Amino acid sequence: MKKLTLHTTSEDELDYRIYLLADAETMAYNAAWSADGTGRILITQTQARKWHRGLSQTGMFYAYVLADGQPVGEVNIHKNGKIGIIIEVKHRGKGYAKQALKLLCDKAFDKFNYDA
Repeated sequence: MKKLTLHTTSEDELDYRIYLLADAETMAYNAAWSADGTGRILITQTQARKWHRGLSQTGMFYAYVLADGQPVGEVNIHKNGKIGIIIEVKHRGKGYAKQALKLLCDKAFDKFNYDA
């Protein structure tokens, strides 16, 4: 299994997020909550940039999950403890979600000073 890292994105690095959220297979788990029943979340570059600018105001941590320097998914954590992990469908079943969760927990202890 490849060793993963987290990459905190800049406002100019959101193409993968736009792709990931628009991919019907990856987002199928979200189908019941989406307007069109596919699970996809369609956002523009402008919307993605606006969302990214708001991260510091909401206290949310967001990063790409990288394997050998290439994105395979994304993670996020909010101050209230809610977390999110999306692994692109073609990379599932490789243990990436478990590794990403461990990295995200480390970030939670570091960024939000969680003690448990």
